[in-house]
Amino acid sequence: MTTDIVYAIIALLKSNTAVTGVTSTRIYRRKLPTNPTFPAITVSKVDNIRDDITNNNGYAHTRVQVTSWASNAGQDENLSELVCDALDRKQNSIRTYGSGVTAGTVYIVSIKDAGGIPDENSEIPLYMMHQDFMIHYDYH
Repeated sequence: MTTDIVYAIIALLKSNTAVTGVTSTRIYRRKLPTNPTFPAITVSKVDNIRDDITNNNGYAHTRVQVTSWASNAGQDENLSELVCDALDRKQNSIRTYGSGVTAGTVYIVSIKDAGGIPDENSEIPLYMMHQDFMIHYDYH
């Protein structure tokens, strides 16, 4: 069994009907597939701080970036709001993800919205909203 906070966040987003009502199953780890369908979401770990030195309980603080992708202006920001509603202030949640050797369980102590910023590619109609979340969780 592994502990992977990114997969746990993806599982949390995929369990939210408001988010999947817009994206269906198009929630990916780190990067979009070739020729993606929009709207979609990517989830990436930005940093990770384990508390082993000061706390033997096995907790970590991780910053995760969730990017909402869309081909229409405003759709990225609307999707990002749904992501915030699904994640911000989530606490005391056990999240199971994957199967076989990639299966894992993460106990999420708390998630806090750490800010966001819009982005776009002016050469093609592609709009992004990058949203960061600070996650405190048990990785054992």
